[in-house]
Amino acid sequence: DIWFYDGPDFRIVQLIFPSTSGVWPWDAEADEWFRKRQPLLDTPPS
Repeated sequence: DIWFYDGPDFRIVQLIFPSTSGVWPWDAEADEWFRKRQPLLDTPPS
């Protein structure tokens, strides 16, 4: 909860993993299912 951090401005770390084929979520060959499972937190939802 944000109250724990005394507001919405706090640091986070996001771990992102490639697929078993070595494809990252931002790669052109990444399918939609894989991208939706690892949304990038620095990008507003579309």
